Amino acid sequence: QQAGELAVKTFIESFTRIDGDIKDCMRTALEEADAAIASDKEKNPMLSEMGCTLVAVWVVNGEVYWASVGDSPLWLIRNGALKRLNEDHSMRPLLEGLVELGRMTPEELETDKRSNVLRSALKGDELALVDVSSMKDSLQPGDVLVSASDGLETLSTEAIRDIVVEN
Repeated sequence: QQAGELAVKTFIESFTRIDGDIKDCMRTALEEADAAIASDKEKNPMLSEMGCTLVAVWVVNGEVYWASVGDSPLWLIRNGALKRLNEDHSMRPLLEGLVELGRMTPEELETDKRSNVLRSALKGDELALVDVSSMKDSLQPGDVLVSASDGLETLSTEAIRDIVVEN
């Protein structure tokens, strides 16, 4: 919890202070959030395992930009279809690749404990994977953006879509 609060606070302070290209500002804000976590860990060795994921979204004139580290998803719901926008920095996409190659079954994937292991997170170390990107097209009337922790993914994509659309 402490890492998440610190990362969000630092990201917002940094992003709102910096001028320039939105993606560059987001990348810098992520780096500053990661550095803030490193600083806290240096001050208190009891926090040595502290870390978090982060998804930040900026919408300007219908254009959607995001920065993310970790496995917390950012989805777009358009015309009833749910589409993940940001990259998943857990082991799951790599294991899904093994399923596609026939080296693992879908059933093995669902029970594999490595699936939720993060390949990147804000931990005060060098950021292994960062997704700073934007949508190719603008938001359309009726579009919905959903950002959540990876825990929401215990539901099916259909259930997530239905919950959001109904509310």
